[in-house]
Amino acid sequence: MLISENISRAAIRKATKEVTKVREQRQKTVETLHNAPVEEAMESAKRRLMSIVNRTSERKEEEMLWKKASEYKIQEARRNEEIIRNFQIWQVGDAVGVMGEGDDVPLSF
Repeated sequence: MLISENISRAAIRKATKEVTKVREQRQKTVETLHNAPVEEAMESAKRRLMSIVNRTSERKEEEMLWKKASEYKIQEARRNEEIIRNFQIWQVGDAVGVMGEGDDVPLSF
C-alpha cells in the first residue's frame, strides 16, 4: 500500500527499523523493570562508598550529579535536533506522518 502511494522503499525500511528499535527498547524496559529497586540500592551504596574513598562531601557529589545530568540533557537535545533535521514530522487531525530525506510523499502512521 505504501509503495502504491509513492513511498520509497528506503523510507519504509528506515521507518520500520526505527519502530523495531523502539519496540525492542520498550520490551527491554518492561523485562528489567523488576530490577530497578535493586539497581537503585546498588547505585546508592556505590555512591556512598565512593564518597568515603574519595572524601567527597554530599554537596560536591550533588554538584557532580547535576553536571552529569546537564551534559546528558545537552547530548539528548543534540540527538533530537539531528532527528528533526533528518525528518519532517507532520500531523493533520488524528493522522501523523514523517517525511525522510529524498521522500516525495510522507509516510503516515
